[in-house]
Amino acid sequence: MGSARPRARIPLVLVPWLAYVGVTVVAPAVNGAAVGEAYSEHAVITLGVSGAIMMLWLAASRMRPGARKPAATRRWPPVKHERVDRASIRLTSGARPRS
Repeated sequence: MGSARPRARIPLVLVPWLAYVGVTVVAPAVNGAAVGEAYSEHAVITLGVSGAIMMLWLAASRMRPGARKPAATRRWPPVKHERVDRASIRLTSGARPRS
């Protein structure tokens, strides 16, 4: 019970693509368009072109350095922390000094 299996991560970009394929290929097939010969040509072109674009998108996002890291954990460029005194905070924030 101590070791849980890691969840498989599905790229979020697949969600709109699956919706697109559902509307442009699956829905017409369910409504009877699959019997026509033009439908098969439409389905092959739609799946081929959109699938190729999806694969290029996924490959490009995996090649980009730091694509999987959340912004909070990135270390480049390094953040410089500067000391700020209370007087300058009051002047720039417009807040009233505490009594």
